[in-house]
Amino acid sequence: MSERTHDRPDEPSESTADGTTTAVEESRPAEESPSLEDLTLPERVLLAAIQDPVRGVVVVVLLLFAISFLIALAFIYPLVAAAFFLFSAIVLLAFVGYGIRQFRARERPEQ
Repeated sequence: MSERTHDRPDEPSESTADGTTTAVEESRPAEESPSLEDLTLPERVLLAAIQDPVRGVVVVVLLLFAISFLIALAFIYPLVAAAFFLFSAIVLLAFVGYGIRQFRARERPEQ
């Protein structure tokens, strides 16, 4: 592989009378990258996993530890584990309901 020492290698150049070359400016359409607000949740998760895969692995390990903790807690204190599970289910349903509401708001044309 060859290293490129300049920013735009495919840029055409013109020779001047004194023998130096100058770059020719072309009018290229500016490509706009999508903002984070334009991405959906799965696209954001994929982008975060690509940018920092170690963080994703840490989150999965912590989630598995939390589930194993809940199972162990259920064997010792079943009522406390049931309260944790109920609280987690309520929070999860609230997040899902909020997500569905946001999704429907995006589909609805603004008036």
